[in-house]
Amino acid sequence: RVPNLTWKANGAVHVNPASFAPSSLDEYGFDLGLMARAVVGHLDFWTSTPFLAWWRHPITAVFTVRGCARECVTCGASAGAFARFMPGRHPLLRSPSAIAAQVADLAGITRAPIFLVGDLRDGGDAYARAVVGALARTPVSNRIIFEFFEPPAPEFVHAIDASIRHWGAELSPESADEAIRARLGKAQFANARME
Repeated sequence: RVPNLTWKANGAVHVNPASFAPSSLDEYGFDLGLMARAVVGHLDFWTSTPFLAWWRHPITAVFTVRGCARECVTCGASAGAFARFMPGRHPLLRSPSAIAAQVADLAGITRAPIFLVGDLRDGGDAYARAVVGALARTPVSNRIIFEFFEPPAPEFVHAIDASIRHWGAELSPESADEAIRARLGKAQFANARME
């Protein structure tokens, strides 16, 4: 009776109808207190880290999107992959206010940088500016790291700089070779623009 569930019973595969399709990621947050209590409760500080050097260079993340509008051939979250394997509408965005709330929650328990996973501009310019506005109304001392799949327009960089006290950027072109980048399906832009 669980919608969207694929399961096995006695070796037979059952596929329940894909009848549930959320319109936003807002109702799927993370209970940071529960996660912290689990780590402390089990005194398990080492197997809970996402990578080896995390304790020297901690970083946290807010997932702004599920799925992607892009068709990068190496990505399991590409538009084609999600259309084939995941029912519903994708990409599925988290609202600007929910992103700001998760950033505030993380800032309440750590001073580590907070990485916004996903290029906000994939939700459209108005959405990206709304996220920046929501973050500006929820100031934190943590560095906020924005992910870009192609170089952002100077106006958007200026909007971030005017709104966020401590911020950084990660550009994910996948390759410095323009021909390889084209074959991967990344947005097409010249290296000169990236530089």
